[in-house]
Amino acid sequence: MRVFYQFDFDTLPRSVKKQLLKSVSNPDYLVHADTTSNRIWFGLNALLILFCSILLWLVAFSDAMESLSILWEDQRAIFLYALLLTGLIYGVHAIWQRNQLNKEFYFLPGCYLFPLAIVDVRSWKIGIYDLAQLHKLEVTHNNVNGKYKKTLFKFNFYDGSAKTLAIKDRNKAEIVLNNFNLSQGVARTAFHNRDTQTLNGFDPFLELRKAKWAGALNDAKNGTQKKLLVRLIDLKLPLVLIAIALAILLWYGKNAA
Repeated sequence: MRVFYQFDFDTLPRSVKKQLLKSVSNPDYLVHADTTSNRIWFGLNALLILFCSILLWLVAFSDAMESLSILWEDQRAIFLYALLLTGLIYGVHAIWQRNQLNKEFYFLPGCYLFPLAIVDVRSWKIGIYDLAQLHKLEVTHNNVNGKYKKTLFKFNFYDGSAKTLAIKDRNKAEIVLNNFNLSQGVARTAFHNRDTQTLNGFDPFLELRKAKWAGALNDAKNGTQKKLLVRLIDLKLPLVLIAIALAILLWYGKNAA
């Protein structure tokens, strides 16, 4: 039986979206949330845009770095332009996408741990790891030169696959482990008692589970070419191609002037 399922958020039933929002917002159901605040997200990407914009201006349009221009003479400049434009476009796209996700989700994009599922909600494609297929959980405290660094939660599934979550606070990691074990016990009790309300909270995608995960994007029926195309889009390849095209136009424009 499969472990990982992926869905387009826009195509999810309204009831599933509402349940996901309830589960994410309720500490009785949510075990752990790995998220980045909007302030940090927008700030970091704004800095990326500013850095790439200033450097691109200095390299392409200013004489301030004339003494170093030998490093990007001739067609080598295309590579530097493409690199800076990629950073600029990526930052703009990241801010735009985050803003759109905030409007649609009503909660922070991130990775959420529930007793019966790990839900990756960092884009329009929702990734779901079915913890009903969990074989063993390995928790490891990592130390470097005697200093604590992070705790790794490795979820090993019956099909041989695994999903790892990292927590950088040891006390928090121990609390998460304790809450996960306790909530899994509650979930098992709810299952035996047919307590649908509790199960829906612990597994916001219970409705999809009952439908045998119908409509999953990574369904085995999808062709190899379609899966490859989706993967390339996920890796932001279109943004890189746009940056390269703009870099070539910029280089030819400068040399033609």
